[in-house]
Amino acid sequence: MPKVSAKGQVAIPLSLRKEFGIEIGSEIDFEKLNGQLVIVPVKKAKPIRRKDSFIKLVEEMNIEPSSITDEEIEQLKQERRMRRGL
Repeated sequence: MPKVSAKGQVAIPLSLRKEFGIEIGSEIDFEKLNGQLVIVPVKKAKPIRRKDSFIKLVEEMNIEPSSITDEEIEQLKQERRMRRGL
């Protein structure tokens, strides 16, 4: 049975970490429910994928995706590199 350390830390058993998808760096929250302490994994939204960020750039430039020229694609790539500091 896990014990609370001097720093207030507790090890979550591996079987429970696997069952609830708790990995290194996962955030958890503590809630009080019916007089008991409940540990709740915090679910984060998935990061924007590269494809999604490219589409966002296209929308910002008011370009219809079906009408993008090779020149416009290169311009979008350059703007993206500039935003990323490359």
